[in-house]
Amino acid sequence: LSCCLSSVLSRFAVSQLTFREWLLMELGVHPDEDILSASERQEFHYWALYQHYLPAPADAGGCAGDLQEACAVVIGSVLDFCQRSELSNCSHLEKPKCSVSHLRGSPEIHGRLQEMVLEVELERRRAPPDSQAAKKHFLFRMLQGRVKALGPDSAEGERLLQQQELILQTRILLCLPPSLLITTRWKGKEIALDCEDFFCFVNTGLKNICSRGYVLSYDITAHFFRGLLSASLECNRPAQEVTSILSSCQARCPMLLCSAAVRALSPWSPALLLGRFLRSLAPQCSATCDNVTPDLKCL
Repeated sequence: LSCCLSSVLSRFAVSQLTFREWLLMELGVHPDEDILSASERQEFHYWALYQHYLPAPADAGGCAGDLQEACAVVIGSVLDFCQRSELSNCSHLEKPKCSVSHLRGSPEIHGRLQEMVLEVELERRRAPPDSQAAKKHFLFRMLQGRVKALGPDSAEGERLLQQQELILQTRILLCLPPSLLITTRWKGKEIALDCEDFFCFVNTGLKNICSRGYVLSYDITAHFFRGLLSASLECNRPAQEVTSILSSCQARCPMLLCSAAVRALSPWSPALLLGRFLRSLAPQCSATCDNVTPDLKCL
């Protein structure tokens, strides 16, 4: 009876809150302190997200059936919640490699976010090649919009706020599948890779929080290369696509290659993993592979 009453009260509370208000409240509920059991909480979250807030009209605090809008609200709420947490615990600011799940908050919400972002990406890939939906990468557009909303970084206070926001955004990206950093597009009858959105994110944002002024953290560097290798497997000619992205990276985002070169001392470095991957594809890829690591070393 108490479990049923708890579930009824939880659903009643949902009806009184907007999606963002509910998310901020749920993120502050630690699983060990929740009156709902793990299975009840999972059922409740699915109901609130997919049956209540997603189909609810915008003027009622919902997303009007727009899954992409729902993802944007979840990401924004997680970032806002983490911003508040950072104010009470500034020691996290110097740990960009720490994932969002290490912060105080509901891990179930982070799990639902991963599901929703993947579903949005699948919808984008299923869209007709010439449609606007197939060309947009909403994730980076939404993240960059938040940074711009903070205003120019002319003053020290605004600069610190932007750096904190970018660190938290990096944690969000590290919690998502690495292949989401890469956009796949139809080029004729073949699938091609596109990293312009991530390159722009690095050049306009991450460069402002990297160490030594030019080296990205190992985590986001390795995350990008894992995503590149994973996404390339969807292509007809994976080795050629990876080589094309590396050439584009050298011209459009050299900081990524510099970061990979600096991290090359590790046996699990992005550069060495990339070389091993290319060699494993086919014997004819050996020439491509031999051209990869020398380019990284000479930077």
